[in-house]
Amino acid sequence: MTPQLPSIELIESIHKFPGDFTFKVIGDSRSDFAADALNSAFVALGQDRDVHHSSRQSSAGNHTAITLSVPVKNGSEVHAVYQELLKIPGVRALF
Repeated sequence: MTPQLPSIELIESIHKFPGDFTFKVIGDSRSDFAADALNSAFVALGQDRDVHHSSRQSSAGNHTAITLSVPVKNGSEVHAVYQELLKIPGVRALF
């Protein structure tokens, strides 16, 4: 099942822009999952963003959770990052 993206209007109604936006992506555990998540933000917004991230593996080791904190200007940028994150192989959930 593919995760559903929130609309740009919903994003803009619940978040104050500009500012940092937190993305959480959960997917299959693999060595390059975190790099793929970071790259998704850079593809959507450009290399000049100061993206902070952390990762945590599930206790069984089957999944990895990545948290990205990304400076964004508006809901369209948030939506663009979500769209890129969905392209990562093995993504199970986005928040």
